[in-house]
Amino acid sequence: MVIDEQISRLKKEVEQLLMERETLVKPVVPKDEINTQRERLAQSKEEILAKTKQKILELDESKKKKKILLENVNEQIDLGTVRAKKDGILHLNDAVNEQTFLPKGTLLAEIYPPMQDNEIPFTARIPANEMTHIKTGMLVHFKLDRKAVATTLDGEITEIPETSTTNEQGIFYLIKGRLQSNKKIVDRYGLTGELSLIIGKNTYWEQIKKFLLNQE
Repeated sequence: MVIDEQISRLKKEVEQLLMERETLVKPVVPKDEINTQRERLAQSKEEILAKTKQKILELDESKKKKKILLENVNEQIDLGTVRAKKDGILHLNDAVNEQTFLPKGTLLAEIYPPMQDNEIPFTARIPANEMTHIKTGMLVHFKLDRKAVATTLDGEITEIPETSTTNEQGIFYLIKGRLQSNKKIVDRYGLTGELSLIIGKNTYWEQIKKFLLNQE
């Protein structure tokens, strides 16, 4: 009986040892560890590459959307842009600066021709009853409205309209001409002054005065 018990106990010990052996992990040799690290590195590279490709796709999609948005904005700008048929200087109508709503056909701005280096264009209103002796090519003096030293520019009339203009102040002809530039002043649109018309050696107004006083 004792021997049988010992044999049985030894068998159990053997079985226990076999079970413990099965649970043991085979030691990792350096070569296996290197291969494992290589596999992990390759997997990490693949993951990074996949994320990068996805990010590129997202950026391309965002770029396409922004391009479409920019095209729509440019189209809206084009629809809201007024383009002149010729080059020049933009002059805004000051009378409508502070108005929110304007009637259809209201003058908002005008395109003035570019100024030449040696000439200044001018426009003057002449009463209809004083247009008898005025003609194109007539010489003029233009005295600028300045607080400092008075400046007078010489010039001539280049254009007289066939029709007159009527406003609250009466009936006028809007004549145009050009003045000789002066280095003492800054050439710009909006300068105002007094225009004198020259007949011979006298201004037009001096000629009228002599005619009325019978001094000719």
